[in-house]
Amino acid sequence: MAKNIATPNASNILGTTSKFFRLMENEGITLKDFQYIIDNKSARSKLANFLRSISLKEAYDILAEEQIKILIADYYLKIFDLDIKSKILKMQFPRKEGLNVFMLAGHPALHKQEDKITDAFVKKWGIGVLKDLSPVADKVNRHFEQSRPKSLYLFIHHGGDRPDIRYQGRHYEHMRNIGTMFLNAEEYLLCTGFHRFTKDYFMDKNWCTKTSSRWYGDDTVDIGWNSVGNRIDLVRGNRDDFLDGSGVREIFFSLP
Repeated sequence: MAKNIATPNASNILGTTSKFFRLMENEGITLKDFQYIIDNKSARSKLANFLRSISLKEAYDILAEEQIKILIADYYLKIFDLDIKSKILKMQFPRKEGLNVFMLAGHPALHKQEDKITDAFVKKWGIGVLKDLSPVADKVNRHFEQSRPKSLYLFIHHGGDRPDIRYQGRHYEHMRNIGTMFLNAEEYLLCTGFHRFTKDYFMDKNWCTKTSSRWYGDDTVDIGWNSVGNRIDLVRGNRDDFLDGSGVREIFFSLP
């Protein structure tokens, strides 16, 4: 007896086709180029060989990446009133084993402007913000910050509700000494806001992330969610502590 074969849904086909053409556009491939492929036997053969060389999972990953970029663009638009869609769609995701959550940073309107980021959260979600030193943007010692790209950049991190388990209890100086990049205050705030945007709650409900940023006076900028106070806390932490409730979040990015 023949097996039942599902008939492709027309809307799904149209949706996938639309995504395919948007991907072509992002890579600078025009309809004229595509027409050349259709008309040229050799080009069609090369395209067919390429399509056969990638797995179905890789094909889905290509489409999934576009959806993630659109979601990040939606976050920036609805929370910060910044339109980044055309730019982010042209950017490439960085990849590192063990890290699987993406975010974009380095926008001129938000770069090194931690207070603007938290102000947007207060306006959108009606939360509180506790700052040991204020304004944060003026109290962070940028001299000690880890190097970052000079313009918009996509980065990848582990995500999740708590700091990276593999680095649990590791202190700031240890992470600096082994050369591991980890979230700074600006990046953390963008990540926890995106966590709230997509999951309805902020990161670190029961934990605290030690960022790579330092206040003037050399304490680290530690950030977490205070459920009792319904607020984000940006507090001073010891660079050498090994507290079980704190940790760092590794990141990886590709230079543009």
